[in-house]
Amino acid sequence: MSTPILAMIPSGRKATKLYSVLPTDGTGDFTVARAGLRNEINSDLKLELIAANVPAFNYDTLGGCPVLNTEPQATNLITYPISFSNSYWTKSGATIQGDPSTAGSENITNGSFTTDSDWAKGTGWTIGSGVATKSAGSTALLTQSISNYTAGKTYLLTFDITGRTAGGVGVNNSGVFAGVTYVSKSENGQYKAYYYCTTTGTGFSLYADGNFDGSVDNVSAKEVQGYSAPSVDFPTNAFKLVEDTTNAKHRVFASGVGTSNALSFYVKADGRTWVSVLSNNGGTSFFDIGNGVVGTVSAGSTGKIEELIGGWYRCTLYNSHSTFGAYVGLADANNSETYTGDGTSGVYLFMAQLETGNAATSPTFTDITLAAEGSTTTRLADVVTGGGDVNTFNSLEGVLYLEASALSNDLTFRLIAIEGTAANDFINLGYTSNSNETRARIEVGGVLSASMSAALSDETEINKIAFKYKLNDFALWVNGVEVATDILGNVFTSETLNELSLNYNSLTPFYGNTKAIQYYNTALSDSELATLTTL
Repeated sequence: MSTPILAMIPSGRKATKLYSVLPTDGTGDFTVARAGLRNEINSDLKLELIAANVPAFNYDTLGGCPVLNTEPQATNLITYPISFSNSYWTKSGATIQGDPSTAGSENITNGSFTTDSDWAKGTGWTIGSGVATKSAGSTALLTQSISNYTAGKTYLLTFDITGRTAGGVGVNNSGVFAGVTYVSKSENGQYKAYYYCTTTGTGFSLYADGNFDGSVDNVSAKEVQGYSAPSVDFPTNAFKLVEDTTNAKHRVFASGVGTSNALSFYVKADGRTWVSVLSNNGGTSFFDIGNGVVGTVSAGSTGKIEELIGGWYRCTLYNSHSTFGAYVGLADANNSETYTGDGTSGVYLFMAQLETGNAATSPTFTDITLAAEGSTTTRLADVVTGGGDVNTFNSLEGVLYLEASALSNDLTFRLIAIEGTAANDFINLGYTSNSNETRARIEVGGVLSASMSAALSDETEINKIAFKYKLNDFALWVNGVEVATDILGNVFTSETLNELSLNYNSLTPFYGNTKAIQYYNTALSDSELATLTTL
């Protein structure tokens, strides 16, 4: 088998540079540009942030080899992709919980009511003997005007109700936790809930309805983080979607987010092994996150599941709508969302993403401080150019080889190309605007010399494709088979080829997962081409 002149196998990289294995003098190395951080799946199958202009290497198996992952610019329309406790996300038949073991310092002063101070008492409230007591007769607030809450943080609130004979008391739906739905605690016992802080420095209040007759004690409010043990690494952590005890659908959602096609969540089972991902316009896909398989999918939709480490999966719904809601729910079986919950089971959630494109790309949110939440976030495109030079390529004959998969079957051209020094001199190879189709094309002096295409079983799976060019001798090979030939056509007799690029003319960039790109400066034999392209 002949040796390629240029060979890129994802292995070496640094900022602005993607190294090629051949040639060894560095002339085959590619230039990489991407302003800003981005995510990749590292060798431990965890999400990892990489610096600006560093090419992304994705892994899909432990101990395996990476692919070069090139992606278009993408915007996440979800403005709170991590903080599911935020009121941006509506909870229905479920709650969002943080990790109580991460609880910080106490934000309540005199939560045990040892003295008659620190609290502003509404009509009917009294403090004494270590409790706050109210008799029926009027609605009233019990308030602390303190300023040690921080907007953008999640807090675990607890308090005890004792001696209740009527009515209820709960968290006031204004102030530091503005926007939350008021839920009255109407029995003796401990109230426990997680709330997202919306305003720094606003007081905290308990609200008693007019019928409440009883006492409150041990009021506590502590900041908590997401669970670290099931983290997919970001390095921020996951929150837990927990079902309540009603016979209902148990969901969290943001409705009417915007026009989109790809909705994804990172999820991990904890008591529930089925989830549903859906839009508010009927598109739904069920996922078995215990076994990593897609379940029932509604007509017009597609579901995809991708495995990470430690039981984590990325579940994606493809379903195009003009008004798209982002929903994720629990299920007790495939295609079964309505059931009576047990109050403790659920799943861990991380990084919701809703994109207008046809592919679920890497998470666009890269701010580990979470300060960027509250607005859409955009990741810029990967631009990879400049492999080789005028001494690398043979104008008269050669073979261009690509081993790669497309990000999605998005009906656009995605091509790698050897470009000439003159405009409209090129050889390109890749995927076309037809579904599951590859094409090879050569133009000499701006005149089409040869063009051939072939159907693929699936362009989103790895294919091995080779294009041989030589005067009156052109051939396209796909996965071990010669699929097209052309015995009439010119090559570059007075023109010069000078660069291999994944961003040909910036019009048809190759976005996908690339295992190898190779260039041979001689026209390989049929047996060599069969060997090269056989899966």
